[in-house]
Amino acid sequence: MIAEALALWRYRIWDQSFTVALNRSSSDHLYIAAVQRSLTDHGWYFTNAHLGAPFGQQLYDFPQAGESLQLAVLRVLGLFSVRPFAAMNVYFLGGFAALAFVTFLVLNELRFRFWVASAISVLYTWLPYHVERGIDHLYRSAYLSAPISILVTIWVLSWKDRFLVDPTGPVWGRRNLRTNLRWRRVWVAVGLCLFIGAFETMVMAFTLVALVVSAAIAALRHRDIGWLGAAGAAAVAIAVTFGVLYLPNAAYKATHGPNHVAARRYPSEQTRYGLQIGQMLSPVPGHHIRALGNFSKDLQVQTPAPGEPGQPIGILGTIGFVVLLWAVVVHPFPPWVDGDPYDRRRLLEQLGIITLVLTLFGTMSGFALILSGLGFSQIRVWDRVVVLIAFCALATVAMGLERIIDRVTERIDRRRDHSEPGGSRSRIALAVPVILVTVAVTAFGLWDTDTGNASSYTNAADNAQAQVLEPFTAAIQKRVGAGGMIFQLPVVPFPENPPVAEMQDYEGLLPYVYSKDLSFSYGATKGRPDADWQQRVDSDDPVSSLDGLRGLGFDGVLVDADGYDDDGAAVSAKLTAALGPPVLVTPGDRWRFWDIRSDDDRRDPAALHRAASQLVGPTLMARLDRARSH
Repeated sequence: MIAEALALWRYRIWDQSFTVALNRSSSDHLYIAAVQRSLTDHGWYFTNAHLGAPFGQQLYDFPQAGESLQLAVLRVLGLFSVRPFAAMNVYFLGGFAALAFVTFLVLNELRFRFWVASAISVLYTWLPYHVERGIDHLYRSAYLSAPISILVTIWVLSWKDRFLVDPTGPVWGRRNLRTNLRWRRVWVAVGLCLFIGAFETMVMAFTLVALVVSAAIAALRHRDIGWLGAAGAAAVAIAVTFGVLYLPNAAYKATHGPNHVAARRYPSEQTRYGLQIGQMLSPVPGHHIRALGNFSKDLQVQTPAPGEPGQPIGILGTIGFVVLLWAVVVHPFPPWVDGDPYDRRRLLEQLGIITLVLTLFGTMSGFALILSGLGFSQIRVWDRVVVLIAFCALATVAMGLERIIDRVTERIDRRRDHSEPGGSRSRIALAVPVILVTVAVTAFGLWDTDTGNASSYTNAADNAQAQVLEPFTAAIQKRVGAGGMIFQLPVVPFPENPPVAEMQDYEGLLPYVYSKDLSFSYGATKGRPDADWQQRVDSDDPVSSLDGLRGLGFDGVLVDADGYDDDGAAVSAKLTAALGPPVLVTPGDRWRFWDIRSDDDRRDPAALHRAASQLVGPTLMARLDRARSH
């Protein structure tokens, strides 16, 4: 509740409009909004008949299999509102409460005290990573699977005590497995592995690395292959879950061939988006203490690889990180012995091993670069491994808080022994400082990691934009009718394209997001014929393609002036010379719409069909003709 109350207060929910996105800092949120519309209007995200006209959008080449559980939740939220941003905002804000709750449950499973688990849950929920990802990276800002992945890894590293009835008894062999395994615990672990494999792709990949490598270290240390067996079982459960969810994408690629253009990743991108240890341990930019904020800012001056924002883990996290490295590198403990799987010394070393492994893989040009070269380049943004490292570090801070509480408890017991009649009052009096210390640590951690970005700087501007686009697209639909097709200029590849003039990536989705029943040309996946034909339309002089566009079924042309260096003056002049002035223009003159049906009566349908065939090619035209005949 505390984490959620902070979210509602920091984002000033009473001042926000749910017509637009909260706390967006780029245009990536528009892609999420289009996916949300697909979920609401078409049931799932794979295809969308209202984008990539006239052939429709397919996102099989841009998979989100690892986010299937998140998409399912967004699909349910879409039942309550047709506005995509409303569902996205509710999901984002609700994510603070959900993450805090899951983190608390994990810490509780690790036997941390209530107050300690509560404090660390709030701090972990309000990592700078969470705020910086925001609505733009909605699937990444909901990192519920991260604390669960650490828990599963700890279970694997303590697999004998966790999963065996008799940790010293026989394990291998069908009979031994049947009689000595704690099957209820096994199935709980399997369920958590299924969750990890279906919730978030990045955390899933990081978890597989942490599981396998940490278990290999344990196996070498104990000279027992059992650790690899336990890790392998967990890794298989996670990987198979993801693989099953990825089957539709794999089937599409098997039928249509690979797409070497869309979502292509290069191994070198691991260096560009790798974890920067210095940045992770530095104060947040804009820290309340100016000197600390300036120090962090100076580190990034003229850097060739700035990385993503949101990597700092704060002073408390930094302390925890250093302690973990000390525990593993400088002061290693003896090999683990059978006993309490949650022994704090054992837990400290296990968290240290996990942290060291993730740091060595995630850091710029780390071991993950080798993984990328071996064919796993799709997992490129390794700086996001910070969510797992931060959990380990804050769990270490929790151990420190527990030691403070233990000392206070000892004082309580001593006073009660010396003053039995006032023992109850003494216990209450000394418990108050324990709570105050916990609250003070929480308040300090929140203050220290406050980036100042937990508010919406763009909501008002976006809301004004929505007030323009909603009536504008409604006017277009009134003119061309429901289901009308609009060709957008300039032609911009989808997805992931650099800005074109002042037009940011994915801004071609803006008219679609705020329309009701119109189809738009933008959104077809590049690298496929369905999208690549659009490049034959000259964005600066589309007049020669108008007959072909009409033959394809387009009703109008929509120009976004922000996509041109001259604010669309030249292309507007050419369209005006051919069609007359635009029939609809938004205030501010950014979007201009021409109806290309004005002289249909004088056009030969066969000539329009030939022009369309020349534009898209005979194969696509034949496919379109078959679709029309049905």
